[in-house]
Amino acid sequence: MSKKEFILLLAAAVLLLAFIYIMHEGFIPSNGQIRNEQVNSINIEYSNGTSTGKNVYIADTPIEQATGLMYMNSMGGCNGIGNCYGMLFVFPNSSEECFWMKNTEISLKQSWIYNNTIIYQVEGVPYSLKSFCHYGNYVLETYANSSLGIGDHIYLNGSS
Repeated sequence: MSKKEFILLLAAAVLLLAFIYIMHEGFIPSNGQIRNEQVNSINIEYSNGTSTGKNVYIADTPIEQATGLMYMNSMGGCNGIGNCYGMLFVFPNSSEECFWMKNTEISLKQSWIYNNTIIYQVEGVPYSLKSFCHYGNYVLETYANSSLGIGDHIYLNGSS
């Protein structure tokens, strides 16, 4: 290997390491930290007629949606207002959305929401690469033991 080839290879290696570092620091939170700072409230109307308000993290950008709750072992402090109920993925249009549990440490229930109604649910297995897809304009991820069910209604900011 010539000196020029060695220098080019070394420069490529340094750039690759810098890229990995930036990606790691920018997208992987430390334990207990959520990348997304945006928190909002939702109103849940259960099929049995009861209702409650909950705080959730909002994932409404492609980066937030791609990372979701990966690498987290809890929902965190909900930006200082107590524990969050989950993470609400907000999509600009109703479409088929797919989720998996890669690099997700928490057992989660994923609820697809269309016209403010939960229409499909799955319980994800931590670290699973299996994808689940369904149609909706929101997906709400909560702890697996949440009491949400198909037919329950979810309203962002308590609006109807």
